[in-house]
Amino acid sequence: MTVPPTPDPAPTPAPSEPPPAPGPLATGRDVTLASVYIGVLAIVFIANLAQLLGQPASPCPSASGRAAADSVAARAVPSRADSTTAGLVCADPRPRWSLWPLSRGLEEDVRTLLVAVFAGAIGALIHAIRSLYAYYGEGQLRKRWLAMYYLLPFKGMLVAVATYLAIRAGLLTVQVQPTGSLVYVYAGVACLVGTFSGQTMVKLKEVAEALFAKVPPGDSALVTKPAEKAGEGGEKAGGGD
Repeated sequence: MTVPPTPDPAPTPAPSEPPPAPGPLATGRDVTLASVYIGVLAIVFIANLAQLLGQPASPCPSASGRAAADSVAARAVPSRADSTTAGLVCADPRPRWSLWPLSRGLEEDVRTLLVAVFAGAIGALIHAIRSLYAYYGEGQLRKRWLAMYYLLPFKGMLVAVATYLAIRAGLLTVQVQPTGSLVYVYAGVACLVGTFSGQTMVKLKEVAEALFAKVPPGDSALVTKPAEKAGEGGEKAGGGD
């Protein structure tokens, strides 16, 4: 009687590597330092934004234009031409107070760009505050994610600049009905960009794919990984109400 051969045992699968440790939880001191950092930046950014928005939209007229205006005023009221026409014709474009000396006498385009920069940073601080207290309150804030909160304001600045340039170049359209100066439209859009940077990056990605080529799934750095989703992309941290 022939005995059938015994089949070879199935190879034992190699033990998988354990997932990386999530790291220690953030302490109260870590949260306090992050809160002070966010608060100081908020004061600086809001003060600079208020200064930029408070500047006059139109600069003083040229010397020839002022001379012509003074000539007309002199014929009308000769005795008061030298004392009053300068104040009526030209308003000093420099702010009465200045935290940032370079903000004096800026061109309109440069001023609008800086408004978008600071508004984007303020929006990113809103994102950081909302995420910080939510994760710390639930006991899920890890030390390894604290770097995100320190870098979020600068991310908001850069994404706001990219969005501003895309709008000015006509690559991205925003349907709004401005009720005042256009600079407030850019400020509002930039603040939303900083607060909801995840949604903005998806929109900018669509613009880039329409211009160039669509990247296959898995090859893009914008694909959200599970670790990133847990740290930043959730509703409390990244984009929900």
